[in-house]
Amino acid sequence: MGGIARTIEVVSLPHGDAPAWVRGAWIGCRFPTARAECGHVPEYVYSVLPATRKGLISAAEYLALPESERAKFTQKVAGFSVLQDVALQVLEKRRPDAAAWWRRQGFPKTDPDRNCFRFKREEVMVVDVHSHDAKLGPLYIADDMETGTMRLMC
Repeated sequence: MGGIARTIEVVSLPHGDAPAWVRGAWIGCRFPTARAECGHVPEYVYSVLPATRKGLISAAEYLALPESERAKFTQKVAGFSVLQDVALQVLEKRRPDAAAWWRRQGFPKTDPDRNCFRFKREEVMVVDVHSHDAKLGPLYIADDMETGTMRLMC
């Protein structure tokens, strides 16, 4: 199904550093997407677990980290965003124990830059898309094939 996703369903174990049983609780949950997305544009994601250290990390420390730890600093995920409060309401009905785990970790976040969960394209199935006549706002086309940047094409 092509187009701009309106509703997604989690169909496989999501990525992340939450325990596997918590991530597995998302399987079968359906959510409305937080914004108009096609699932192909990668965005940075944050670790859901609290940081074990404070302050900046040096380049030498970063390079000494195992690859799995480095991914927490630089991971970009192509997929779909779901508002955390909506996602937790859905999860609460399905698996209250998993929803309680998220709440103990301080979710949902109120920071507008961190108030969404991000699911990878391959972890979800698009259940419903916006119709072609939906008013999604202005359409901007960006192309990086020739310039190597995401410059707006006018």
